[in-house]
Amino acid sequence: MALNYSRSYVAATILVGLMAQPLMCGASGSQAADEDSKDLDCSGAPDQRTSWLCAKRDFAALDTQLNAVYRKLKSSLNKDDAQRLVVAQRAWLTYVNADCLFSPGPPPNAKGTFSAFPNTLYALQHQNCQNGHWETRLKILQQDVLDLP
Repeated sequence: MALNYSRSYVAATILVGLMAQPLMCGASGSQAADEDSKDLDCSGAPDQRTSWLCAKRDFAALDTQLNAVYRKLKSSLNKDDAQRLVVAQRAWLTYVNADCLFSPGPPPNAKGTFSAFPNTLYALQHQNCQNGHWETRLKILQQDVLDLP
């Protein structure tokens, strides 16, 4: 399946992303987003930027939980099984990265990433994709911990 997006579509996506950028003094967009999301009310996020900030905050919590469960599981396994878990986790991360770069469509810049456009719809879709994968993986690893002898 070939994805064909016109130059005007890509340019419009980039322009919208640039217009959505807040003016920052002394903080990167990511740092400011982290600071902005601390006291954010995410119930019924009213706009794209708020939705993205809420998704980033949710991801940080999911990532913390996933890392804790992963460490617990890994420490409970023998050396060979722990190594297989490491290999499986790395393969899963590779898959998630590829899937979440593909799922929302082409990124709005030539480097194949969205990091330069943190408030775009693409970034929100990418973050939601990652959050979904993290939630699923967390449930799987939690079940693996429960199934330990």
